[in-house]
Amino acid sequence: MHLKMNILQEILNQFSQYYFTKLTLIIVETTTITYGILHYKKLKELRIFFWYLCLDLALFITSLFLDTLKLFEVEDIHLLNGLINTSVSIMEIIVYFTYFSVRIKNHKQNNLKHVIFIFLIIFLSLILIETNTTEKSFLSKLHSLSTIMFLSILPLSIINIRKMLSDARIEKLHFDPNFWITIGMLYYSAVSIPFYYFRGLFSIEHEIKVMLDSILFYTPFTLNIICILIAFICKKRLKNL
Repeated sequence: MHLKMNILQEILNQFSQYYFTKLTLIIVETTTITYGILHYKKLKELRIFFWYLCLDLALFITSLFLDTLKLFEVEDIHLLNGLINTSVSIMEIIVYFTYFSVRIKNHKQNNLKHVIFIFLIIFLSLILIETNTTEKSFLSKLHSLSTIMFLSILPLSIINIRKMLSDARIEKLHFDPNFWITIGMLYYSAVSIPFYYFRGLFSIEHEIKVMLDSILFYTPFTLNIICILIAFICKKRLKNL
């Protein structure tokens, strides 16, 4: 009983330390997954986000308990958490790249091709710089590379939203599930991804880093999940019409 109370107290301490943004994330993600379970058959092409959230929540809770139970040495816990974060980043890249690639495959604006080309040059240059930074550990490099690669999702989001804005068939944009998926990712990738990459390049006090993580990572990520939930609701509404 005493052990259970200590574990609960440690979890509450973690939630409090991050201004309860971690707890909010768990509640929002659990709510979205529950809604997805109840209306799974109606989600169709959005099912990929349902499974993405399920895996993300499982990995997030695993990371939470690794920090709480302290079954391993501190260095090993950091390594495992790093592997979890990198896995989530790679999973996000695959999910969103797959989704947006299908949505914009018939888009033929040449100027948008130039946008993609410029972004490719930028993040390939960053990758080249990153791989030649010998001071970082392999895991840090891997996580930074996955973060840089995630920047490729940003131009795809821009292309997709422009395509939607120019589509005369869409009468009410805010009722379109694709709109909410795109808006959520635009905000998340524009705010969180650059911060998450550059935060590792500077020495920041722990309390300030926790505060910045709460404001610039956990909060935008939670808002992105809320957008996914709205997309689920809009998809169900379209199926009922």
